[in-house]
Parts: sequence; C-alpha cells; structure tokens
Amino acid sequence: NQINTSGDYPPIFYGVMSIFASADIQASVIAMRIFNAILCIGVFTAIFWLLPHRIRSAAVIPMIATAVPLGLFIIPSTNPSSWAYMSAGIVWAAAYGALNSTGPRVWWLWGFAILGTVMGAGARADAAAYAVLALVLALILSARPGRALITTAIASIATVAVAAALYLTASQTRAVTSGLPGFEQPLSPGQIFRNALDVPSLWTGALGGGG
Repeated sequence: NQINTSGDYPPIFYGVMSIFASADIQASVIAMRIFNAILCIGVFTAIFWLLPHRIRSAAVIPMIATAVPLGLFIIPSTNPSSWAYMSAGIVWAAAYGALNSTGPRVWWLWGFAILGTVMGAGARADAAAYAVLALVLALILSARPGRALITTAIASIATVAVAAALYLTASQTRAVTSGLPGFEQPLSPGQIFRNALDVPSLWTGALGGGG
C-alpha cells in the first residue's frame, strides 16, 4: 500500500494498485489507468456473455447511460472511486442475471456478483452499501415463485457478509456514527432542508454544471 498508509480506506484497491507503483510516477499512473479500463471491460464482457439473451441489455444500458461523461473519467482512474463505480453495476447485472438464469451460469454470475462486492467494498467503505443496495434491487425485481431459494440465499448471504467484513476494515466508517470532523453535531431541520435542495447540484455538477 503506497498511499493508504493510515487505513482510512479498505485495503484491496490500494493493495492491487501498489503492484503498478514505481519510482516512475507517469508510468505508474498510466499502468493503473490501463489496468482499471481493461478490468472494467473484461468483467462486463464476461457478464454480458453469461446473461440470458433477453436481459443482456441490463448489463450494458445502465453502465453506458451513467458513464457519460463523468464515469468515463472515473473508471480508468487511480482513485478508489474507480472500483466503487464499477462495483454497483457489476453486482446489479450479475445478481439480476443469476436470478433469471439456470444451470452453471447461475454460479458464475453469483461469483461475479461477489467479485463486484469485493471490488467495491475493498475500495471505499460506502461502496459496500451500494453493493448491498444493488443486490436488494435485483432481488426485488426478480422475486418469483419457484426461484432457487437455497442458491439465492447462500449467494446473497455471502455477498452481504463480504460487504460487511470489508466495510469494517476502513476507519472512514467512523463518519457514520461520529460525523465528519468539525460536523459532529446533528444537522438542524434547516440544514437538512438546504442539503435536500442541493442534491440536484450533484447531478448537474457531474454534467459540467459545477466547478
């Protein structure tokens, strides 16, 4: 770990990126960017071919629709947000596909869902929550009588357990209970209302509306 020395973030992203770290900073950054780009394309390509034909768009359309323009910068970056961003899409597509598939591909897709969870929760603590949210969404949209309940239960529990375990490895999780430094006091109703009004600026900012 070249940067995550204080343990603020989970260890996996920085552990993998440290493989490419060297005294040549430019070469290191380029190698990390290329690796993350290939990783994203490789994983989503594999999931695409594993998905049943009728739902392959579930793996493609959400990522394409949300990747322009900010995602195209985040994915091949040296920031943990790279894997956090990929993770939610991987878990969603793989879990949704597993719940709508039969045969060996079910286990392959659940494997990718767990891999996506490891990537996200191993990069940023909040990505663990996003992975669980993606799993819950897939379960809600695929709830049908006669599903392979045992397989689904085992895979879902494994996904949540991995997310929880990695979430607890990061000291940044203290912000959930103690707040950010200097903002430990509960927000006033006025502050909550003002924050709610500011939410759209997050979306417009990603499209160039912010600084």
